[in-house]
Amino acid sequence: MTGAVLIDTGASNTCVDLEAAKAIGLPVIDMAKMTSATHDQVDCPVYPVQIQIVGLPLAFQARRAFGAALKAQGFIALIGRDALASAISCRAGRDSHRSASPPTSRSTPRPLGSAESSGWTRTSRA
Repeated sequence: MTGAVLIDTGASNTCVDLEAAKAIGLPVIDMAKMTSATHDQVDCPVYPVQIQIVGLPLAFQARRAFGAALKAQGFIALIGRDALASAISCRAGRDSHRSASPPTSRSTPRPLGSAESSGWTRTSRA
């Protein structure tokens, strides 16, 4: 499945749209309480996902992505700090060139889909 993904540095957890998770048959591995800007302690399903960036060898692992209604906002997923913690991101220069290195996790949850790239490139870890 391909669609828009929001990188949200203010979100603790990665989320996947409930309809998208159902459409591709992601397994519910747990239930959890989610707190967001608009909801407090809402029960939600938990899924293992991998989000890949289209055209780049860059993927974000989320072993415990929360199910949420993201479709109305135009997203199939939201990448939170849990997945971002394993990647290095840099922004430099007047042209605002961005780069990120792939996560180091060895696990491979089922791919959720892909997100369009906006100038992200792979770099190697020092």
